[in-house]
Amino acid sequence: MTSITDKFTAKKYALISVTSFFGGFLNGFLGAAGGILIGLVLTRLFKSDGELLCDRRDIYANIQIAMICVSLVSLSIYASRGDVDYPSATWLIIPAILGGAVGSHILRRISSSAVGKIFAVLVIWSGLRMIAG
Repeated sequence: MTSITDKFTAKKYALISVTSFFGGFLNGFLGAAGGILIGLVLTRLFKSDGELLCDRRDIYANIQIAMICVSLVSLSIYASRGDVDYPSATWLIIPAILGGAVGSHILRRISSSAVGKIFAVLVIWSGLRMIAG
């Protein structure tokens, strides 16, 4: 099986690297949005003649790998400075893990197109909420 990235040029790899750096920066700085940036760029890079060369869900799964690593590094830095409220965090961790497991199981049952639309709606909604304050 040939990988889509086999067709990537040095320029595309450089763009992915720069985007990933800024995605990591956003995630460390804001605690979010890094995956959105990386997702937008990867979705464009994996298109040819307007068609995605892979399943959008596979792109999202790869973004998760990057964001887990970035989040662990950010968490270790926040924790080393004493910025983590562990009692509050425990109320977030278990439901978030359970939600992630349920979401990843449901992901394969929904069309790639529908997943893209859901993602777009959530990004727009969250952006509008942040602007509104």
